Amino acid sequence: MDVLKLVTTISLVCLMLMEGLGVDVRGLLDLRRRPMLFVRAFIAVDVLVPVAAWIVIVLIRPLRPVVGAVALLAACPIAPLAFRRITQAGGQRETAGAIHIVLSVLAVVTTPVTIVLLGRALGFRAEVEPMPVARQVALGLVVPFAAGIGARALWPELAGKVRRPGARVALLFLMAVFVLVLVFNARALVELGVREYLAMAAFVAAALALGHAVGGGDSRERTVFAMESASRNLGLAFFIASVQVGENVALPILVPYGVVFLIVTAVYLRIVRRLLEKPG
Repeated sequence: MDVLKLVTTISLVCLMLMEGLGVDVRGLLDLRRRPMLFVRAFIAVDVLVPVAAWIVIVLIRPLRPVVGAVALLAACPIAPLAFRRITQAGGQRETAGAIHIVLSVLAVVTTPVTIVLLGRALGFRAEVEPMPVARQVALGLVVPFAAGIGARALWPELAGKVRRPGARVALLFLMAVFVLVLVFNARALVELGVREYLAMAAFVAAALALGHAVGGGDSRERTVFAMESASRNLGLAFFIASVQVGENVALPILVPYGVVFLIVTAVYLRIVRRLLEKPG
């Protein structure tokens, strides 16, 4: 398992570096003129999604481990892999990149606060210090992504040549790790009941709907907002859960959630692509 963690960490860092190579720093800086974009993103990702998690849990009442997992995921925004899926679906690369960076930095504060608030609202105790969150977010997302953006600004031709093949290699390793983790935890997929899967699917669907609604009138920005809202940081959630309850308890819950997330978001992105392809 330690080897899989190492491969996952290196692959994610490489992937974020490659994705940063595709972001134009000038387009990124132009977004400074749109401060309300970041306000709306913060409201969708860090306010409405945790509220949606609370409502889903109260209405569906899944098993206690799933309650903790959904609450924890609601507190952990901005998934590294979300950026690639957003841009492949037609979302704006610079918009997604700017939101990624801003909300990742804010997660140092929002994640611990959200965990405490949801814990009080749902009757469980969980706390996390800001510094471990900052370290996890910085090393896994912000630093390699920003390094890629800077490298593109300095060496645009080289960035264009290495970005796609580099991203493919990183994704290949990540897919291999995901398959292995899925095989090792296959039993977890059948141990959860219908209510638990319903809670997970409802949470993802609600996050997509809220992000889409807050995204505004531009269809591409709606895609960015929807996917940023629904894509929670599984790595950060696993890190926090491992400290709170141990890896053997956290992984059997987060693996099924990952499968549910992929299915629900795949349906959403397919619908979005069809709408974007329609003339007019």
